[in-house]
Order: sequence, then structure tokens, then C-alpha cells
Amino acid sequence: MRKLTGFIGLLLLAWAVRSDLLNLNGGGIGCVSISLGFLLLAAYVLGDLLTHIRLPRITGYLLAGLLFGPQLLGFVDAQSLSSLKVIDSLALTFIALSAGGELQISELRKNRRVILFSLTSLILVVLIGSTLLILAFSPLFSFTSGLQGLNLLVLAATLGAIATARSPASAIAIIKETRAHGPFTDVTLGLTVTMDILAIVIFAVVISVGEALLSAGGMDASYIGGLSLEIAASLTLGAGLGFALAAWLRNVESHHLITLFVLAIVVSEASHFLSQWLDAHYGVSFHLEPMLICIATGFVVRNFSAQGNRFLHVIEKGGLMVYTLFFALAGAALDLDILRHTWRLALLLVAIRFVTIQCGAWLGARLSGAQPVFRRYLGISFVTQAGVSLGLAKAVEARFPEWGPAVATLAIASITINQMIGPILFKQALSLAGEIGKGDE
Repeated sequence: MRKLTGFIGLLLLAWAVRSDLLNLNGGGIGCVSISLGFLLLAAYVLGDLLTHIRLPRITGYLLAGLLFGPQLLGFVDAQSLSSLKVIDSLALTFIALSAGGELQISELRKNRRVILFSLTSLILVVLIGSTLLILAFSPLFSFTSGLQGLNLLVLAATLGAIATARSPASAIAIIKETRAHGPFTDVTLGLTVTMDILAIVIFAVVISVGEALLSAGGMDASYIGGLSLEIAASLTLGAGLGFALAAWLRNVESHHLITLFVLAIVVSEASHFLSQWLDAHYGVSFHLEPMLICIATGFVVRNFSAQGNRFLHVIEKGGLMVYTLFFALAGAALDLDILRHTWRLALLLVAIRFVTIQCGAWLGARLSGAQPVFRRYLGISFVTQAGVSLGLAKAVEARFPEWGPAVATLAIASITINQMIGPILFKQALSLAGEIGKGDE
């Protein structure tokens, strides 16, 4: 009751600010700081409130962002949200450090059979199955009425490629919240991180082949080669940073959390700066991927140094604030206008992706001879989508101007739905697998 009263108080405060009764809407850095502080507090309170009805905390964070963001109450306006992008980038790279640190070679090796079979099955079934089902339902999509043959095939395959992407950030947040531990948790996390990395490669191959087919020219091998170089460079740089971070943790006794925050923001900003600098001065398109760098960094510290436990302890200390901010900002960035205009088709796309994920996960678990718990519940662990998926959707708009904007709009709407229901399903999967709370043992 006390928490509900506190949340009602936050609503009244938001109304007062929205009505300018407190004269805080003057703009500038002060207004942004107030908005950020309020959003963090509101997300924490609502997340804590939803735990009483067995919903994940991050669902509360997302809802708080949506409620107080520019789409509804407008406490955090679009301008403030744009100013907070740097914090969003910091949170994403920090979470990537955590994701890499959670991947332990010994656990992955122990479950390598189910991971390998499930990974292969999920990629093939989701990509091919989604493509075929979207083709079958294409008469329902208004923007496909003038498309035929190869155009329709490339459109469907592009949506199928986006469907392969997952959300490591959501998986990490739920695992941390529930203190889940066990083979099911390890397999799910390993698959989530790996699939998100592979989704970038799959998408690049699909759009390169698609552009070649539609232009009747050769496939742009240089684009795929460039992407491969970017991924290799990101992972190599991340590994080097991992060894450097391990040495720092070994020789420096304090301020480790600040060190990780600084590392996360430097990786994010330096990667973007390098991309812009190379493009401006040399006309070279080369993009280091901050998330891959940080995943590799965390992975190296955990598996190739004696500082793994200390690293995870530091991550744990900063985790709550980072997850709260990241998902609250993600909720504030959700576009309800897009969802309002495309929700029927978006639900169809969500259903297609859900069915293919269930089939792919079940088939992979069955072929690997995994325990029944994997066949029953693995599929519902992979519904959530977030950052990478949105990036892929926006790339479609630029690469296929004829139908790309409509596809991007539909994809973003479906990602919004997956982002809301995915964490609830993943928490349920961990509960049914019997691994919630085992991390304390």
C-alpha cells in the first residue's frame, strides 16, 4: 500500500510539472537533469510495485518510461529524451560488459550440444519459416499490393532476418533480478548473446543478396567483407581491452565501478567518433560495434583472467541503476503512433515470429537430446527484441527506398510489442524451469 501511495504521489508530481505549477519546464540542462532523476525514481517505484503481481521489474521500467515519456504524460519530452541518448549508449555498453562476463566457457562447453543444435535450428527455422509465412500472408499487407516476384521475396526475407535478433539486455536484467542459475539459464543466455551477434551477419547477407537480385547485378561481396572486418576488429579490440581491464582490476584496489562506467562511455563515443572521422576525411564506411567490443571485453575478463569474480561483483553493484535507466529510456522512446496505425499487422508479425521461434527451439532441443525442460520452455525465452532489432529495421528504410519505410514502420511496431511481452515470458520460462533463486545457492 505504501508503494502504491508513493507511485500516486509521483503521478501528482508529474501532473504539477506538466501543468507548470512548479515552473520547471524552462528547458536546459537543469530540466533534463530533473527529468532524468524523476524518470529513474518512477521506474524504480513502478518496477518494485509490479513484482507484487509477479511481473518482471523491467516491465515496470518500460511502462514508467512509456507513461512519463513524450507519448503520454510528457514529463520527459522529446528534446530531453534526445539529450539523454549518451546515457542510453552508456547503459547499453555497460550491459554488454555484463553479458560477456556472464558467458563462462566451462558452462558453455558443458551445454555445447544443446547450444549448437538449438542455435542452428533457430537460425534456419526462424529465418526460413518467417520468410515463407510472411509470403503466405502478404496479401494482408497493404504495402505489398504492387510488389511481385523478387521484390516480395526480398521483403519477406528481410523481415525474417530481423526476426532472428534477440535482446541480451533484457535476458541479463531478468536473470539478475530473479537470481536464476542452472543449465537452462546458461543455455538461454548463451543462445541470446550469440543469436544477437549472428543476426547482424544474417541481415547483412540477406540485404546484400536482395540488392543484387533486385538490381540484376553481382552480389556486393565488398559489403559482406567489410562487415566481417568490422566484426573481427570489434572482437579483437574488445579482447585487448579485456586483458587491459583485468590488469587494472588486479593492480588497482578501488573505484572499479567508475572505471567500468568510463570504459563503457569511452568505447561507445570513440567508436562513433572513429566512424564519423573516417567517413569525413577518407570517405571510408567503417563502423566498430560498441556492444561487440564490450561483450568480448567482459568475456575475456571472466574466462582468461583471475579477476572474473571481482569483475562480476563490480557489475552487480552498478546493475540496478543501469538497467532501470536503460529500460525506462527505452520505454520513453517507444512510438505509440506507429503502433496505433499498424497494430493488426504488427500482431501478425509477432505471431509469425513467436511460432517459428517455438518450432526452432523445440526442434533444436529434440535433436540435441536435451532434457524435456528445454523442449517445453526454451522457445518462450527468446521473444524480447530491442536495440539491435531497431537498428536493423531502420537500415531497411535506407537500403530499399521503394518499400523499406513501410517495412521499417511495421518492424518497429512488432518490436515494440515483443519488447513488452518478452520479459514476462522469459521470467515465466525461468520459473517453470525451476532455476529462479538458484544463484544464491
